[in-house]
Amino acid sequence: AGDYARSAEQHLLGPFDKIIIDVQAFEELRAREIQIDASGRFALPWVGAVQAAGLSIAELGELLVQRLRAAHLRNPQVAVNLGEASSRMIT
Repeated sequence: AGDYARSAEQHLLGPFDKIIIDVQAFEELRAREIQIDASGRFALPWVGAVQAAGLSIAELGELLVQRLRAAHLRNPQVAVNLGEASSRMIT
């Protein structure tokens, strides 16, 4: 279990990965599952287009917090989780 948790933290997002974004106290962004497109981007209300490819889960979470603060949300609580890692195939 520990190895899996470390692996998820170190995973760099890529095209077609699915992520789950949850912003507390903001109904439009509660437990929202999003698939990153072929160019490594996705879009969210209040945040706009986000280049996610190459970022870790933690880096993406911090970027979303910064963007939401810029949109005048005070103290946004953002959780980002990896739903499905499609950009890396291991056989």
